[in-house]
Amino acid sequence: MRGVCVRVLLRDCDLVVDVVRGVFWEGVDVLVEDGVVVDVGSGLGISADVVLSCSGCVVVPALVNSFFVIGSPPRGVSPEDWVRSRLRSLCREGVSRVFCVSEFIEVTYLVSRDLGLECTVLVPVPVHDPVSLWSRIRGLIEFRRRGIDVGLYLSCVPVRLDVVDLLCFVREKWGFPIAISFYNEVRDVRDSVIDVARPVIPGSLLIGCSLLTSGEYSVVARLGGVVVKVPELCGRVCGSVGSYVSLIRGCRVCLGSGSVGSLSSCIYGVYVANVCEFGVSDPRYVLRCAVGEGLGFGVLDVDCRCDLAVFELVHPRHVVTDTWGTVLTSIASKSTRYVVTSRRVIYSRGSRF
Repeated sequence: MRGVCVRVLLRDCDLVVDVVRGVFWEGVDVLVEDGVVVDVGSGLGISADVVLSCSGCVVVPALVNSFFVIGSPPRGVSPEDWVRSRLRSLCREGVSRVFCVSEFIEVTYLVSRDLGLECTVLVPVPVHDPVSLWSRIRGLIEFRRRGIDVGLYLSCVPVRLDVVDLLCFVREKWGFPIAISFYNEVRDVRDSVIDVARPVIPGSLLIGCSLLTSGEYSVVARLGGVVVKVPELCGRVCGSVGSYVSLIRGCRVCLGSGSVGSLSSCIYGVYVANVCEFGVSDPRYVLRCAVGEGLGFGVLDVDCRCDLAVFELVHPRHVVTDTWGTVLTSIASKSTRYVVTSRRVIYSRGSRF
């Protein structure tokens, strides 16, 4: 999905937002070369293949992510070969950040790093018994100390308060990311799910939340959680959603199968959006999706050569704020348009972010 090499100059950007470091610049030009920001500054006198007037626009690096389940390798296939074959497809689809459920912690981490993927390895842990949970976590602490980004994958919402307290403790002390699957939740307990899980939600990924209402999604967003909707088969989370993620350049949250997605939230609290229509695999339609009902985004223009899209902020009053409240207020008050570029803008060569 990556475009051909092209230099695009975004002239007179109202705001340039760094969603990772929490800073932004006002009234600057941005030079994007082959999908990568190579310069940011005022009055850049540089020739470019494409010059876009971004007066009244906000430039936000898009985050291309995937949630992925490795599973067990077939007989006779080594864990390394299996993990590599499973993750290689994500690179072709433009994914740069993956949350990966895998029992092969070190192998998954090393292979993802070799492939250039930023990976958090999510390890299934028991949530019905604090003793078993603590025993599992103790084995994962060493991986954290070695610099391996390992997190906890919960097959259901923890209902025991002592388990919830333990999860909050290990997250604060060792920084474990937490992902919670809602696939095993039964409908008659849905109303209590958010209240029970509330202490664990900040910074957590909530996987497959088909039972949650839009109002509950908003609560999750305000608490700093992330809603991730992925394809399901026989009630289980399965496979990669990388092919969908490439179609949703502006969304931090991955939405799965179906023509209408659920209300979703950015992990950094930048916006809440609803993906209404997926495109097809042809690069010309990479961003052929209407984004609305959250902030009310609508696609104004698309330049697939550099993974660039211009959106319109239709209903700024619908902004769901949390840690980015000041930036959102600034966006809502100063701008009716903004620009989204590839997530690689943040981390690729020459980036000034």
